[in-house]
Amino acid sequence: MQGSKDGHKMNDSLKTLKKKHKELSKKIEIMEEVRDYDRSMVTKQRLVDLKKQKLRLKDQIAELENET
Repeated sequence: MQGSKDGHKMNDSLKTLKKKHKELSKKIEIMEEVRDYDRSMVTKQRLVDLKKQKLRLKDQIAELENET
């Protein structure tokens, strides 16, 4: 029974991470459009930070998928 609970929690975590990953993709897309006309270091750094967050999420998703 415990394994079932853990699997359900892992599945919920995976869904949450995938949702956040998708949201970050949208934010990155918007920021890239902003970057087309705002070439400041501030927007560049925001874009870089968003992309790093997205990569971290991708790694977490892959890790969870490998556990199942």
